[in-house]
Amino acid sequence: MVIPKEILSDYKELYEKANHLVEEESRSDPPTDPFRSHYKARDVLSDLKRQLDDQLVSVQASEEDGGQDDLCYRFLLAFVCRDLGRIYIYTEEPSEGEKLLNRCLELVTPLKELPQGIIPFIGAINELSIVLASKEDYKKGLDILIEADTSYEDFKASGLQALAVQDIFNPPEDGQDAPAAGPKELESLYTLVSFYMAQMYGHLGEPEKSARCCHRTLHRQLEYKTYDAIDFALNTATLSQFYIGEERFQEARHHLAAATLIMAEYETHMLEPEMSEKQRQDTTETFKHRYADVARCWAKYGLYLMQTSKLRLMRDEDEDDEAKSLEKVMRNLRLAEAKQSRFPGLDLTACENRISCDYCLTFDDAKLVFHFVNEWLDIAKDYYKAENEATEYSKIIQDYAEAYEHIAFFEENPENQAKMQKRRAKYLEDLLDLLDPIFYMKICRECWYGAGTAHAAVLDVRLDIIRSTSTPSPEEIKKVNQSCMKAIQHFESYVKSYLAKPQSEEWRPNMDVQEQRLMLYAHFHIGRIYYKLISAHPLQQLEHLANCHKYYKLFDAGCELHKEAAEQLQGEIGVVREMLQLLPLKINTVKARFVRRKMAHATPQGVKLLNGWKRPGRFEKGLGAQLPEAYKKFWREWKLTTPAAVHYIPKEREWERDEVTHAIKPVQNIPLPLIDTPESHKGIWGGEAVIKGFQKRQQTKRRVPHFWVPNLRRSVVHSHVLDSYMSVVVTERTLDQIHECHGFDHYLLKNRACDLRSALALKLKREVLQALQKGVPALADEPERQKEVLKEYSRYLEPYSAEEIDWYGHTYLEAIRKLQNQLREAEKVLPHKLEFRSKLIDQLRQAGISEAGKLEKPDALAGPSAEHKDSDIEALTKLESSPSSSWLSKINPFGKKET
Repeated sequence: MVIPKEILSDYKELYEKANHLVEEESRSDPPTDPFRSHYKARDVLSDLKRQLDDQLVSVQASEEDGGQDDLCYRFLLAFVCRDLGRIYIYTEEPSEGEKLLNRCLELVTPLKELPQGIIPFIGAINELSIVLASKEDYKKGLDILIEADTSYEDFKASGLQALAVQDIFNPPEDGQDAPAAGPKELESLYTLVSFYMAQMYGHLGEPEKSARCCHRTLHRQLEYKTYDAIDFALNTATLSQFYIGEERFQEARHHLAAATLIMAEYETHMLEPEMSEKQRQDTTETFKHRYADVARCWAKYGLYLMQTSKLRLMRDEDEDDEAKSLEKVMRNLRLAEAKQSRFPGLDLTACENRISCDYCLTFDDAKLVFHFVNEWLDIAKDYYKAENEATEYSKIIQDYAEAYEHIAFFEENPENQAKMQKRRAKYLEDLLDLLDPIFYMKICRECWYGAGTAHAAVLDVRLDIIRSTSTPSPEEIKKVNQSCMKAIQHFESYVKSYLAKPQSEEWRPNMDVQEQRLMLYAHFHIGRIYYKLISAHPLQQLEHLANCHKYYKLFDAGCELHKEAAEQLQGEIGVVREMLQLLPLKINTVKARFVRRKMAHATPQGVKLLNGWKRPGRFEKGLGAQLPEAYKKFWREWKLTTPAAVHYIPKEREWERDEVTHAIKPVQNIPLPLIDTPESHKGIWGGEAVIKGFQKRQQTKRRVPHFWVPNLRRSVVHSHVLDSYMSVVVTERTLDQIHECHGFDHYLLKNRACDLRSALALKLKREVLQALQKGVPALADEPERQKEVLKEYSRYLEPYSAEEIDWYGHTYLEAIRKLQNQLREAEKVLPHKLEFRSKLIDQLRQAGISEAGKLEKPDALAGPSAEHKDSDIEALTKLESSPSSSWLSKINPFGKKET
């Protein structure tokens, strides 16, 4: 007995209806009901499952026809359970889906070697592995996937042809061809098995096996042409990064070449005539994006090839024979694995010949790789722009700098080495000018450290040049000192970014071991570079030696505190501890030489006449000398810091050629003298001021004085922190800066005092900082908004202490008045009249004296009682305030006389 065609047709109709709902109608499901079609398909398949369950029970009870109908119903029920389980998993009901998948496996596991059973068996295992991965049960998921892999191999060895559910619904008639849907579906399912195995191996910490499964997945996609070109290229390029990390450059190059070839083939036919304009733009944009990613992978290949070659050459050449033989065995093993990790169906010779997979031994070898890296980085930079993708753009610029770092190692000419390192530093410094450390701190730290090491490398080259000459020129010494100061500046910026507070030396508590090690290296570099600064003046030498001693002490203390990070710095630790013993002797020697020099130039008038009289400044005399350091810091930021150029365009180059004489002269960026009028301090002019100059209004007349005044207007600005609107006089530049900073509060808090200039802006900045320090009390009635404002602006409090905020924004006279008020409150002056009067009353109280005529005389025999003493004091108090004529008032020469 077989399943009647009418019943089989009904089953087929229900199954195809559910499949249509899942594959077609689900694409138009609204966002508010994303699983609508899947729920309908689930109901249809549940109905079909009930029918099959009933029929299976009925057939098993009858046990007719040798159980052949039992197998047909069992296989159909297995396919339905598999699809139902998949739908439950998709609709975020994994527990019910897991039950159905296990039911499917119960039905077909004993029959998995049959053509009808292998497809539901492998399909159910694939879906079940997804459920297990979501539970992080990767070991069990890997075990069932390995079982599916073994079952597939056994089935392929049997020579049978798999049957899909469509083949069961449409059995071939006599004389017709064998079904074709089953083998294709089986191969697709086994490709998924390879993919899921790669994920499981990756989670279990077996990257080698994971990479092998990934390559098998990509190879099968390519073989059966079931790949999407963009995804295939991206996955292949990503897999190449694993081979790069394992120094298997031949396999990495092969995979990158395959990704490039597939992308090139896709580009020729990616735009179809029936596409709309928007579809064409989206397709082109996706292609450019992914091609830029492949280009970055190529650049990483070249960079790592140069880095590995450099490390190989830096190793000790006297390695033992055992290590050399082991390296030879590993090389042969990798060659054997490289043959297995290839795509035989692709001709990649032309693409692979563009770059070598062998280690670089000479500058010529490295130069070819260097130019290859720059070509691919140029392609990536064309897509990733700083305006849209700042993070990715920054990484590309860092790759440029890294390429110059590696090529400089292979260069033998010291001058060229210095130029390459300077170019490397220039890339990183330009990137630092572009990025805001508040938002891109991690990248800025990498740039600071990289630029510092680049300038330190330039310094070493220039010092070698100086040592080779007997009499170095002043220009060479100047270049050495410039490299020193630039390196110190970048390293100090790096160190400050890891400090817990701006003025402290305590590190942040959440640093990992690598960050701690780099901090120690930065301190070591700063101390080393300070020692190499060249100066002829003893005072400068003492300053440099003191700074060197300071950073060496910080390095030594950091090594004691962070022992794990200092394990790899044993050589540096030995040098530093030896220098800490020698530096005090060196400092004493320089001090003695300085004293002898001073005594030799001494005059009868004193040491001060040696370099002329120095006029005391405002912070060296009077009340100005008593102002706290917090105010002096603000004053330096306001008056002594060079503001941003507003009325002129500074030239970035150090030298320029005269257009007439063609003589080379140094560039001088001299700011225009500005006049800050009283009105400018009552508004916010955005750094602008009045400029005084001359103007020639007529060709035949002499020039006349002229004042250029900014275009002023009154506008309303809003402070979120103070929760207030303010009407102030501003310029167009002020409004532009407020818009660029995304708000008035950001404008005040981001800009330095020298750029704000006006007293009003500085006063408002102080009020904003104080409000942030107190938790934004203006928004106390709106807790949600208060939290948002604090979250957005609280980062600006980090550079300031509470005292610095209190003294911020005051003019010099305001600061003096504030200091005077504080001194008066601390030492209140009591008039001598009150002081002497209180002393006299105390003496009278102790002696027990009563005022004559005002109080009764105490008993001569009895001593003065406590009540009597109190009455005496009360009387004296009354007497003190009364104008009556008494002996107490008579002895007061300033008292009022009675007439």
